[in-house]
Amino acid sequence: MDYTQWVMLLTALAFLVLWLLQPLLLRSLHFWTAISISYLAFAIVNGILTAVPVVIYSQEANSGIRLGSIPLEDFFYSFALLSLNFSLFRLFLDGGARSFPEDGCVAGPGGKGSTRTPATAYRFLDRNG
Repeated sequence: MDYTQWVMLLTALAFLVLWLLQPLLLRSLHFWTAISISYLAFAIVNGILTAVPVVIYSQEANSGIRLGSIPLEDFFYSFALLSLNFSLFRLFLDGGARSFPEDGCVAGPGGKGSTRTPATAYRFLDRNG
């Protein structure tokens, strides 16, 4: 399999994981906003790396379709990577819950509910807590 096929397989897997584990994430405005914001930084950095060229792709390895200097497959790869991270983060943070906190709240640690204080949600990261 070439790069294009691997990326499309990974993207399909990401959609499957989202659909099975976090179906509400696909309908979340917050999710699509985060993906869109990440694409802005992605396009700048990847655009520079592929235009200079620091990163060089073999023409045989991808479809040859580019947005500027960025191969189209890189956008799919970025989506798959980010969406898998978002869905797994929500899965572990919420203890497998398939729901979202209400607007203005963030999920609490270990599925203990939601909080309006973001620092509280991440207290489980403290070594002393």
